[in-house]
Amino acid sequence: MALSCQHCFILWCEEILRRGHEVGQHGYLHERPFLLASADEEEALLVRSLDAFKRGFLFGQGIQHHDRLTPTIKRAYREVHQGWSERTAILVFPREIPVTGEGAVSAMTAQIEERMKQHFRSKPVHITWAMKDPAFLPIYLDTLWLDTFPDASVTKLDDAGHYLQEDAHERIVPELVRFVGGL
Repeated sequence: MALSCQHCFILWCEEILRRGHEVGQHGYLHERPFLLASADEEEALLVRSLDAFKRGFLFGQGIQHHDRLTPTIKRAYREVHQGWSERTAILVFPREIPVTGEGAVSAMTAQIEERMKQHFRSKPVHITWAMKDPAFLPIYLDTLWLDTFPDASVTKLDDAGHYLQEDAHERIVPELVRFVGGL
């Protein structure tokens, strides 16, 4: 489906996705693939021109309770990055997440983790974790965070996705208040 159709019929597309179907995309206005040098260029076009990351991840796979994304909440997320240049960070950030253990970002995150262990391991820590996050899987809670903070208290949100503040704010806020009140 052309992205121009998805843009014009966004509610239909959201309903298709909500029902668990997939929507294939091939560009906004039938861009000619030979004009785009790589998949990265196509991704950049989608993310920067149509805010595809928010439409696909935030409003799609990244949240479990879609009914909570009211038009007002969606507008708040959309209005932060209204133009192409403002969406560059949305394009770059996921590419910078270290997955191979190599590169400058990996080295930086390893240094941060060591410093957290050194300076904060003995401090009170509470972790709230979305168990249905497609990006930060439950295994990361055990292998990264609880390795760094073995004495941390944990709230596992079984029905929350990546944007847990939208999926479970009514559970997160009381836990945070309780934790801070106990310090």
